[in-house]
Amino acid sequence: MLGQRIRIFFRELFGSRVVETLNAQIETMRNDFSMRLAEKEVLHARLEEDLLRLRGDFETRLQDKDQIIADVRAEKAALEGKVFLYETTLLPLASRAGASVVAAGKPKEPSFARDFNVPPMKSRWQTIQEEHDKALQEERAQDEKRSKEAVNQAAALGGANG
Repeated sequence: MLGQRIRIFFRELFGSRVVETLNAQIETMRNDFSMRLAEKEVLHARLEEDLLRLRGDFETRLQDKDQIIADVRAEKAALEGKVFLYETTLLPLASRAGASVVAAGKPKEPSFARDFNVPPMKSRWQTIQEEHDKALQEERAQDEKRSKEAVNQAAALGGANG
């Protein structure tokens, strides 16, 4: 009984302070959690902004790349035109070696002399079609041969029975 009173006394004496201390610790933990959550939200927002900015940068770089490629191709075509013009006009006039280079680059005149007795070349499709038709004819011939053999056997069996 005395021990119980002592325990009640100490519980009443220190219990309220312990509860206050625990409540204070809980409040500080909540504040810390709220601050950390707010920091993470700010970091998350910053990361989303960075992601959007990087995507935009990537898109602009892709567009720049495509534009540069188009410009280089246009410049190449213009330069090829100039080179062709120089080769066809200046090289033959400037030297004999240049004239030989240009003459070697010119295509030969086509010859229309042809032996018309030679049959035209067959396309791949025509060859496959002919092979297929040939296989079908062989199958038909085999079927006819089998049917004739069956008729002969039936006639032989009918003649043997009669």
